[in-house]
Amino acid sequence: MLRWRAFWLAYAPKEDRKKKEHLVPEWHAKGNAALGVMEKHLQARDWFAGRHYSVADIALFGYTHCADEGGFELNAYPAIGRWMTRVREQPAHIPLSESW
Repeated sequence: MLRWRAFWLAYAPKEDRKKKEHLVPEWHAKGNAALGVMEKHLQARDWFAGRHYSVADIALFGYTHCADEGGFELNAYPAIGRWMTRVREQPAHIPLSESW
């Protein structure tokens, strides 16, 4: 829900966005529920699967790091913020803003 909502709010053509506007509150609620589950998990752990950085973190980071583009208030989730910092600090991490 995180990235889907961001796409419709930030990138979809205006006429297409109008057709989906009624779904935004539901998407927002589901996205915040997902962030809540992630936050709770990360309050007791550094990573999502096991004791080390893994493909689970890579997969979840892809949507989570840009959730603010979809209107999600990531500051409300401090454990997620700390996790995103750890992911960004991984060797060979390449932000989407860089060409590679």
